[in-house]
Amino acid sequence: MSMLVSSVNTHGLRLMLESTGPHSRSLKWNNTNEDEMRIFLALLFHMGHISVSRLNYYWSTDKLFNLPFKLFMSRDRFLLILRNLTFSDSNSYSDTDPNRYCKPIIDFFNSLMKTLVNPPKNLTIDESVVLWRGRLRIRQFIKGKRHKYGVKLYVLTDTNGITQKMHMYSGSDDALLKGKGHADKVVMMLMEDYLNTGRSLYTDNFYNSVTLAEKLLQQRTYLTGTLRANRARNPGITKSKIARGTLLTRYNARGVCVTNYRDKRNVLMISTEHHSDFVQSSNSHGQVKLKPKVIVEYNKYMNGVDLKDQMLSYYQSFKKSTRWYKKIVIHVMQVMLLNCFKMFNEQKKRSGDNSRSMSFFDFRLNVVKMLLKKFDTPTDRLTETEVSNRPSTSSLLRATTTLRNI
Repeated sequence: MSMLVSSVNTHGLRLMLESTGPHSRSLKWNNTNEDEMRIFLALLFHMGHISVSRLNYYWSTDKLFNLPFKLFMSRDRFLLILRNLTFSDSNSYSDTDPNRYCKPIIDFFNSLMKTLVNPPKNLTIDESVVLWRGRLRIRQFIKGKRHKYGVKLYVLTDTNGITQKMHMYSGSDDALLKGKGHADKVVMMLMEDYLNTGRSLYTDNFYNSVTLAEKLLQQRTYLTGTLRANRARNPGITKSKIARGTLLTRYNARGVCVTNYRDKRNVLMISTEHHSDFVQSSNSHGQVKLKPKVIVEYNKYMNGVDLKDQMLSYYQSFKKSTRWYKKIVIHVMQVMLLNCFKMFNEQKKRSGDNSRSMSFFDFRLNVVKMLLKKFDTPTDRLTETEVSNRPSTSSLLRATTTLRNI
């Protein structure tokens, strides 16, 4: 929380110094503190529960919009904090680097999850897209996603939907992923903390290849997923025309299994863990069919990222016009909240509590109530004077000197 407050205050001070209009809202900036930031986050999360077409409606005095937001923070103060919402480290990045606003909070998230959680055996890698249709150098297009245009995040989750690690892809400028072997670099970067531990990784055909499977197997990590027919080093069976219900399998000398199974269409799979024998599998209608074990296991575990995206999509806390880097910051906070919910229910099961699991909606509401508990009456709302005085003259001079040196 202190890092977020410091970043918001620094950005607010910078905008105030750069403001030229006499009526600019940035000229009214007062430094925030941790108490006020808790109120801001609570209201931001609560916006995901109540959908209105315009942000101003949350503070409307019309009796048709009898919402509690104005009891805890004024509209202008909320918008001013939202305008300065960043988690940046201006000393480490240039002004043209798209990572300067987002990478610090992503690094913080990754470090926190590495410290707090030892993930289970089965892990998933996939992409998430944070919607952005405006002009942006790092904007990506992913055909199969709900949001086809936006900022791409490579995400490592476990099969319960808990996000373990993420990386924001900054296009051709991404120092970690540029050059040949992009997909292999993504996998090795996200899995670097979990190699040589006997983990099982499930990915789709964007990442998988015989070369990657062998590389992971050398580091005691198993790979399972779909496979593209045009990958280098694919065995000849990947291009074979076969009848429906037919299964072809090939193993190489290093233990990589490639299968070609014909159902409604050809399904190519690669695995270093699961065999291709037929097993019984039930569909959503309860019908039992025989399927290759590698496909059954892939369908069972390859859902972590999609499950996370689905649950977050129900409670969007930002509007279409919100700047892209603010969307990333808010998205990471929402992922943290979802992780807390998942871990809360898991701990509840481990403790032997057989009561009904709490829903994500109820969990979010309880978090909002806890953040607002100290300020649960209108008279308890922080005033601007109680939050902070305006930055001192010496602070302004120091900031001005810093800006000139950037």
